[in-house]
Amino acid sequence: MTRTANTVLWIILLLIIIGVVSGLYMSVKLHYQPRPEEKAVIPVEVITAEVRPLMEELRYTGTVLAEPSAMVSAKVAGTIREVAVSEGDRIDEGAVLAVIEDTIYAEQASLARHQVEAARAQLASAQSARPENIAQARAALAAAESALNTARNNYERQQRLFDEGVISKSQFELAESQYEGAKAQYTTAKENLKMAQTGARPEDKKALEMALALAQDQLALAQTNLGYTRIRAPFDGTVTAKMIDVGEFAAPGVTLFELADTDNLELQIFLPPESVQQLGIGDTASFIPEVDRGVRSATVSRVFPVATEKSRQIEVRLQVLPESAQGLRPGSFADVVILREEGRGNVVLPLKAILDLATEQPRIFVVEDGKARQVQVTVGATTGREAEIVQPLNGGEQVVVAGQNYLSDGATVRLVKPDNAGGSQ
Repeated sequence: MTRTANTVLWIILLLIIIGVVSGLYMSVKLHYQPRPEEKAVIPVEVITAEVRPLMEELRYTGTVLAEPSAMVSAKVAGTIREVAVSEGDRIDEGAVLAVIEDTIYAEQASLARHQVEAARAQLASAQSARPENIAQARAALAAAESALNTARNNYERQQRLFDEGVISKSQFELAESQYEGAKAQYTTAKENLKMAQTGARPEDKKALEMALALAQDQLALAQTNLGYTRIRAPFDGTVTAKMIDVGEFAAPGVTLFELADTDNLELQIFLPPESVQQLGIGDTASFIPEVDRGVRSATVSRVFPVATEKSRQIEVRLQVLPESAQGLRPGSFADVVILREEGRGNVVLPLKAILDLATEQPRIFVVEDGKARQVQVTVGATTGREAEIVQPLNGGEQVVVAGQNYLSDGATVRLVKPDNAGGSQ
């Protein structure tokens, strides 16, 4: 084959190769180059912009308190004869919680009553020297002598009990005082008999009047102490603690029961002074008690005017709503969230919806007819989670809250719902 023929053959082969390559290139271009109408569609999540108040969440740890609450103790000393309630019992004001053995106190009241009768008779007999008054004076002397004997016996018995440590010093001193009073009454009765027989002087009558008044005061005290042997509830409430049993000794001032009005519960929190200025009576609060970790409701009810001496914080009380009090125990803890209004009358968006928030040109994307449109916004007040959009939104716009970092103005989007993990599906 000549040199010219070889050249022609190579040219023909080269043209065939070029044709094959060109055909392959055009085929790939036709099948894999996206058409203008097949641009990428970006999935996004949106929310509907709404006009509402911007609320800040203030979080604190609170303590559940009952108002009122009380530690109930005995007012007189003695051995517990009966306990009438258990922990958890609902009781009415005045209900008997426990009974102290009252034999001694009943005897003291009886003695005081006799002393009043004797003093009254003595005063009557001193009014004149008539025969009937002389007879009354003799009867009064006999009554005074009987009261003296009773008081002496009671005093000696109380002294033995005091020496044995069974009764308190105040009980012994009361018996001693009544014994001294009985001796004075007996002495007075003897003088009254003389006066009834010879006629009483004005100053003697005055002394008898004073003796009667003293006897009446002693009777009132003895009857009061007798009444104190019944330990009663000071208000309607629930017995939250019982620290006494039958047979134990009760002393004045020692707590026997704890009582709380569990229908009127409060939450106690402490805030720095600058935070208190942002609170108002009636502000809404949510709280999560440790008893069940459920969300419940309360409102700010009291703000104390002075900071505590140690912590320099202000005490704030929140009233637990009745439907939120079930199962709460005074002294337990709760996580408290107070909602404070930061702004109103504008659209409120989550912070994650706003791009370039820290710059002078924050922006968002809204979706209109399947397209993303970039919008420059003016941001007002912000909280830890949300921001107030002063302009240009009016509410009702579909605002992108996820996927906006992949958008450009005019991009085609597809709306998706968030999955359970917080992403998109």
